[in-house]
Amino acid sequence: MLDSLNEQQKKAVEICDKNLLIIAGAGSGKTKTLTYKIAYILKNNIAKPYEILALTFTNKAANEMKERVATILDTNIESFYIGTFHSMSLRFLRKIGKNYTIYDKHDQEMLVKETIISLNLDKTKFDSAKISSYISKLKNSSEIEFPNKEIEKIYKTYEEKLVNNNAVDFDNILINLINEIKFNENIRQSFQNQFKFILIDEYQDTNNTQYQLIKHFYNGNNRVFAVGDEDQSIYAFRGANINNILSFSNDFLPCQVIKLEKNYRSTKNILNIANTIITNNKMRIGKKLYSDIIGVEPIIKEFSTNKDEAYYVVNQIKRILKEDSDQSIAVLYRNNMLSRLFEEYLIQNAIAYKKIGAHKFFDKKEIKDILSFIKLAYNKKDDVSFVRAISNFGGIGEKTIESIKEHSKDLNIDLFESSCSFTQKKYTKVANFINFVKILQKKIYSDNISECLRFVFDEVFSSRNFYKENLRQANVDELIDFAKNMDIDAFIESASLYDYSQNVGDKENQSTPNVNLLTIHAAKGLEFDHVFMVGLNEGILPSLYLDSVIEEERRIMYVGVTRAKKNLYLSYYTSDFRSTYFPSRFLKEIGSLSKNSLRRYKIGEVINHKDFGNGIILNVKEEPLELKVNFFKFGLKNLTKNDII
Repeated sequence: MLDSLNEQQKKAVEICDKNLLIIAGAGSGKTKTLTYKIAYILKNNIAKPYEILALTFTNKAANEMKERVATILDTNIESFYIGTFHSMSLRFLRKIGKNYTIYDKHDQEMLVKETIISLNLDKTKFDSAKISSYISKLKNSSEIEFPNKEIEKIYKTYEEKLVNNNAVDFDNILINLINEIKFNENIRQSFQNQFKFILIDEYQDTNNTQYQLIKHFYNGNNRVFAVGDEDQSIYAFRGANINNILSFSNDFLPCQVIKLEKNYRSTKNILNIANTIITNNKMRIGKKLYSDIIGVEPIIKEFSTNKDEAYYVVNQIKRILKEDSDQSIAVLYRNNMLSRLFEEYLIQNAIAYKKIGAHKFFDKKEIKDILSFIKLAYNKKDDVSFVRAISNFGGIGEKTIESIKEHSKDLNIDLFESSCSFTQKKYTKVANFINFVKILQKKIYSDNISECLRFVFDEVFSSRNFYKENLRQANVDELIDFAKNMDIDAFIESASLYDYSQNVGDKENQSTPNVNLLTIHAAKGLEFDHVFMVGLNEGILPSLYLDSVIEEERRIMYVGVTRAKKNLYLSYYTSDFRSTYFPSRFLKEIGSLSKNSLRRYKIGEVINHKDFGNGIILNVKEEPLELKVNFFKFGLKNLTKNDII
């Protein structure tokens, strides 16, 4: 069974008598190791299927793990506890009788907006998108402190509205489960006694709330196996805490650490660059990736302008596709604004591409519109879905909806119950809406969910020109197909928790060649034959200069480099026709920038410095290079060659 594993992987699989931290470098076979460990435990009768809990971050990873375990054991594993943190937590909440509607990011923003209005706060001062992001950040930190009284009011009222709507946002799914375990000893002991083994994938990406959940499942007698790579911890902006993996061996005793350092993805040359970059970080457990794959040297290039860079990259892509159209190609950048020029040149050269992460299937208007009816039928207290559904029903104006809201507020009841009072002749459309939802309430528990979706579409949306566009109709058809063979609980969960990075059969992204444009963050977990990392300039990557974040910026660079299998291109430019840029310090760390002989500076030119920001060159001395610069924030500075590069 373990013959296909290397020695370190085999060791990681066989150790079951203590907690285990598996430091799995990029391309080192971590998923294989994790799935073989589950299979090993089951095959050797160390635990029953229901005694193993495996937690991942994406549905894709969970499904892959399930498929691999099923293949190894040749058995059906649908009932196994393998899934994302959120899907498993929701499953456990339902197990103890807690059923919620799940609010996605857009729903959350709508509820925050409603909260700001209800508190009579200035909408221009309190932006709902920013406030909802801040609320999420607070929850993921597990330390709720408010910058002012207004934010505290918004937070508390928002939480009250969630409870009244019988709804949860993504963060509350985990928080609510933690509270159930924390304050109910019977529930806590039930979970702790059930799960003998707890396995966590991508442990470096866990936030404080996820860490607390794991700790509440752990009682010292069960075993925790964590797989991760501190060098790939790049989600601090989402609340990920790198200290979780750095302190694992102290948090879960007794513990053993095993390192998977053999890389099966990239060439030796690519890994040499990756290792050289990441050794400059101090916050790491430490490892050195190696490979048996021999390949060409990575190409590092300087360009005078960002247009020159894009032109070169697209021409290289053209050459690669001409030689072999099956090669996978990625253009990676630090932020999405860098993609425009590459898209422009790809279109000019008639090269089809896909931009990964740009559009999310369940965020599309037509999908959210139809789903609002299903969600309301599932939970009539869901005021957010009520507003969206009644607004789309047709013939019901803003004034009527405002009256329903006022009536709801006066009687302290949900909007659906409030609307039931609006049955007079002048509110015929409202009465029709109520009857429609009541019919749908029966249908979602008696009919196939696909039929319910088709029913909503046919009755409410099919006659509208807006939905006769081919793409929108294709997306609706895809949603209906997605819901096949699902009951209402499974559908609500799947539709609400589907991965941010996955599109459900997105027609926009099908039948295109393997040319991908994406951020480095979106590329994590992916691999490509040819990788172009572009815009490697100070101020872009790294984007920030604070000591506390520079190590994460370096990890972002490391993740980008380790996506490449065969060829790696690293490039930077010195001008975007607005400002002058310096090459990334990470390129300097590689040792590729011994001399920047192509660079010429001019008096009056605006430059961007890693420490001082933008400034105007007042004087230039060529040999040795020295610039006199008036920086907008820091005033006059004299820069030598060492200060500049």
